Amino acid sequence: MKATSVQGSKREAINPQEDQKKTNNVVAKLATTAVARRMIPGKQCTLQVNPIRTIRNVASGLTDVSHALRAASLDPVKGVYLRPLYDTRSLLETKKSELSAGDFSFLRGIALHFASSDGYATEVMLLREHGEKAQNTEFGGNSLLHYAAESGQVKLVRFFLNKGAEKNARNQNGETPLHQAARNGHIRVVRLFLKEGANVNELNKFKATPLHLAAENNQVEMVRFLLNNQAKVNARNQIGETPLYRAACKGGIGVVRLLLESGANVEEKTGSKLTPLHAAARCQEDPKIAKLLIDRCANIEATDEHGLTPLHYAAESARGQIVRYLVRAGAEIDQADNNGLTALHHLANKGAREDIEFLIAKGAKVNKVDSFGRTPMHYAAGMSNVEAVRLLIEKGLDVNTVDKRGRTPLHHVAERRLPLRLEQSVVVACKREIASLLIKKGAQVNQGDKDGLTSLHYAAQSGCWEIMDLLIRTGADVSAKDTIGSTPLHRAVGFGDLLGVELANIQLLIDNGADCKAVIHCGKHVGKTPIDFLAPSSPIGSIFEEKRAAIYEYLQGKMS
Repeated sequence: MKATSVQGSKREAINPQEDQKKTNNVVAKLATTAVARRMIPGKQCTLQVNPIRTIRNVASGLTDVSHALRAASLDPVKGVYLRPLYDTRSLLETKKSELSAGDFSFLRGIALHFASSDGYATEVMLLREHGEKAQNTEFGGNSLLHYAAESGQVKLVRFFLNKGAEKNARNQNGETPLHQAARNGHIRVVRLFLKEGANVNELNKFKATPLHLAAENNQVEMVRFLLNNQAKVNARNQIGETPLYRAACKGGIGVVRLLLESGANVEEKTGSKLTPLHAAARCQEDPKIAKLLIDRCANIEATDEHGLTPLHYAAESARGQIVRYLVRAGAEIDQADNNGLTALHHLANKGAREDIEFLIAKGAKVNKVDSFGRTPMHYAAGMSNVEAVRLLIEKGLDVNTVDKRGRTPLHHVAERRLPLRLEQSVVVACKREIASLLIKKGAQVNQGDKDGLTSLHYAAQSGCWEIMDLLIRTGADVSAKDTIGSTPLHRAVGFGDLLGVELANIQLLIDNGADCKAVIHCGKHVGKTPIDFLAPSSPIGSIFEEKRAAIYEYLQGKMS
């Protein structure tokens, strides 16, 4: 990870008159009291490390660092004590004894890495004179040469190479300094490495070449330079992606055009049979790259290992502009993937109403079912896409249509578990609106699926109080039994799995007439009532013990 320069890319001249006001120092850079402790020569300090306080507090004399410095008779405001080691020659020159003794060895290493990435050539060289090794690595296995190359510091790169730094040193991702220079577009640095014998097609841990990295980071001139220096235009990484694929996914049209002009294969497939057009359809907002690829004879109906076409990927990713372009360019609108899903199925998950309307206007079949018997409305309802459900109802889709398991769109609304709490309020509101809309349009609230499970069974199992309440208010039977005799109350206690189970949901069912003594009549839970799943002897993790005890006590009281 590249360290951020406090001062920017250009070094400031040190003004002695402003020295006391400087706040860009080691403490600010590293944000730790431990640094200050190590910088107090000959003093013992037992202060606790505070990783969040910086020199802004030190300057006002409020932090542990300030107190530690004052206890050592040092002025915390004077930059000579706290300025970065690489930012003041006088500090190094006046502290040679400490440097020689190794007091500052850990600071020297950190400072040298920062200095290498920030381009402080003079200070790096001075630190090297005091024994710092150019091969030392920090932060993800990056060497000093990695940092200098990443930030485009030609002078430092040359200096480190002359001092014996390994040009092919690898970090934790198997990247050499050449990879990092290529990623960031530093042509002069790359030229220097190639002159020193670096392999232009060097592979990292993921089998990516410098050309892959330059292409996906939209480094047009770097791509041109690498291609002019024998970079393999159709090199494949670990999963079979070419530089063109990476550019189509994350780069820009300039890189894509250059690669195509240099012989990149527009139909080269990855290990999972994805083409660059699939990548553009899935990742890009603008259709320009997709258009360029199709103009260069990319197969608009190419399928991956799952039978997904570029149109499927654009729909699945809700890339409305790409969907429109591909359809207008001739993509088969009702082409099904290996699971029978069409573009409309995919778009119904999270696509915008206007994009779904566009597909329907172009002839997409709203009643087409996939291999599971699901229509686009099943998907829209299950993913809480309110406007998609509303539109599909307007287009005449039957709200009681069932899939191969006998489940209606209302079952799918009720079944989906709630996401993380940060998103719950939005999802709950959408689920309730969809359920209400379906019921108003004639959805049968007590219709069971092939296992006899009603929408209330599913809502109780998923733990959504709002949907349970709506279903009960609109006539759902709280005592409905599935094919094994379980009721919504059995489902509400989670068959003993208390993840997502809430006392309020159980109270709602009981208050509306649910039978606490209902017994399951077959299967592995035969003979059990809801409370049996909550008995103290039940194998429930301690994390849920308090919840189990509260629900058990409540049900016990209702059964007496």
